[in-house]
Amino acid sequence: LKMHGLSDIKRQEEIPRMVRAGLNRLARFQHQDTGGWGWWEHDADSPWMTAYVLYGLATARMEGYKVTDKMLTKAREAAGKMAREPRTFPDDAAFLLYALALNGDTGTARSEYDRVLRSKMHGGGYAYLVLTAKLLGMDTAPAMALMNRHAVSEDSTLHWREGTYGYSWDWDDREMTAMGVRAMLAVNPNDPRIRAVLRWLMLHRTGEYWGSTRDTAWVMAAFCDYLTTVQELSPGGEVTVKLNGTVRQTFTLTPDMLKQQQISLHVPASELRPDKNDVTLERTGGTSPIFYSVELKQTVATEDIPALSPAGKTGDKLTVTREYLRLKPMKAGAYSWSLQTEPTNNQLQQGDRIRVRLTIDAPREMAYVLVEDPFPSGCEVNERGDASEVVDWGYWWQGVDVRDDQIAFFAKTITKGKHVIEYNLRAQTPGSYHALPTLVQAMYTPETHAEAAESRVNIK
Repeated sequence: LKMHGLSDIKRQEEIPRMVRAGLNRLARFQHQDTGGWGWWEHDADSPWMTAYVLYGLATARMEGYKVTDKMLTKAREAAGKMAREPRTFPDDAAFLLYALALNGDTGTARSEYDRVLRSKMHGGGYAYLVLTAKLLGMDTAPAMALMNRHAVSEDSTLHWREGTYGYSWDWDDREMTAMGVRAMLAVNPNDPRIRAVLRWLMLHRTGEYWGSTRDTAWVMAAFCDYLTTVQELSPGGEVTVKLNGTVRQTFTLTPDMLKQQQISLHVPASELRPDKNDVTLERTGGTSPIFYSVELKQTVATEDIPALSPAGKTGDKLTVTREYLRLKPMKAGAYSWSLQTEPTNNQLQQGDRIRVRLTIDAPREMAYVLVEDPFPSGCEVNERGDASEVVDWGYWWQGVDVRDDQIAFFAKTITKGKHVIEYNLRAQTPGSYHALPTLVQAMYTPETHAEAAESRVNIK
């Protein structure tokens, strides 16, 4: 953005502080025994995450930020070991080689390149090998040919699909397509297929972002490569937008407009037909490409939000339910007592100890799952950052984050079937409250999600 004179970046002055905080956090999360990184502070090494961190460290160093030699040396050793490990998925190994090459370990990248190239992988994996070959001054043609073989051409667009090999959760269409266009730009910025790839990315934008934060980061990196390598033609001319044959607005394209985030046209629902609506864009004059997207947003006002469980690709549904149970000491034998639960029908007494039970029914295995449960306003966790006293120590989730108004659980994988999460609250302030729905969502495929029904809770 700076290279193109787009200096009006929100929170730009905070970037150095954010980078320093990020580097400190990465240093804390680095596994001291191996030098690699997982998804959490105390878990197994993840080849993909280790490559991702190394990619970030290389980017920080190129921008002039200091990365400690100790952290970088240990990380390179860990990444090299993972790249050579036969059990590492080939896509992850390709990412590791690219990250190592960016950080100066060209020896490992060269020695493992041919072996990884011969492996069966997705289009995004081959894209990393194209970029690695470019960095190493090697022939990019073999990897590019394999990447092209996986490209999908349809409706005047070009993209790469998530693989069907059944072993990798870390890839999706947006991320792979972003890597594909980056590889194309590195090899031949004048490749005529590049615009078809950009068109596909723009058509798959969700509002102001792409699916998830990670997908958005990958797509933005691809767009920056495009802006710095391709010299576009004149932005002149006009674009007329029509809705159902009626002109809504005409935009005159000027160089100054290129510095805007986007040109938006909002159409109220009152101007839409109850059936099919036709949106037409007409271009006159100018030769530079124009990318567009159309988004439909609907807000439904209702007093009590019902449960939501959209059907997946195979028609199966992910569901989640929530219960508020009262914890009471009950006799468990002649000389023993134990904490047991009883139903409350959401009618609580001030001071009650409440066990919240979330039941998730997954129709298939899921990866990188987020579960968020908002608290009723009159209830509080026992202490900030702790909702423990959980009965079962056999946790199947990997992380917990307790906030003032909700609790979030993170699971790297959820197997098919029913799963239960329980945590504790205390009924604190008398009143009638609404608890917003529990959300279960695949973090990197947010279209896979479900919500419990809104709950009404009374505290006396």
